[in-house]
Amino acid sequence: MPVYYTAWQGIVLNAGDNVSFISKPNAATGSSFQHVIDFFSSSNASPYYSWFAQGGSDCNGNFNGLVNVNIPVNGTYYYRIRPLNPNASGAVYLDYIKNGVSEGIVQAPVAGGRLYVGANYFTPVNYFTCNTTGGNPLMWLEDHTYGAPGKMIAWNNRPIL
Repeated sequence: MPVYYTAWQGIVLNAGDNVSFISKPNAATGSSFQHVIDFFSSSNASPYYSWFAQGGSDCNGNFNGLVNVNIPVNGTYYYRIRPLNPNASGAVYLDYIKNGVSEGIVQAPVAGGRLYVGANYFTPVNYFTCNTTGGNPLMWLEDHTYGAPGKMIAWNNRPIL
């Protein structure tokens, strides 16, 4: 059975704060590991309060992911790092910068899968169920209308800081 792990964390920010997330693949696990940084508001599940960037490698060589946001409203925001491609795994260095000051660099192990649902529905549809004997599984829903890899629009429960 595959084990999926996605690094994520909540941070409390104020309107007007400027935050940046810069990611870089860990060379020990493959410097070309393609990944995505998601950053979104916990209280405004909307594409207008969701940002993303891709990092990893392209045909021109390695590149870093960068999300830079001027915070629009006070609140808790979450960053999440995930693989770009399903069933891929690796590690990413992430530098979190708030108002020009680095809050630290973390090394985040990342692995994950995804399910693409391409149908358009005009009424609510319950596709997902989960049975677990422990832990707190989370499902994250993205909308690709705003471009790939997608903006965060919903999740199954609100993570706790």
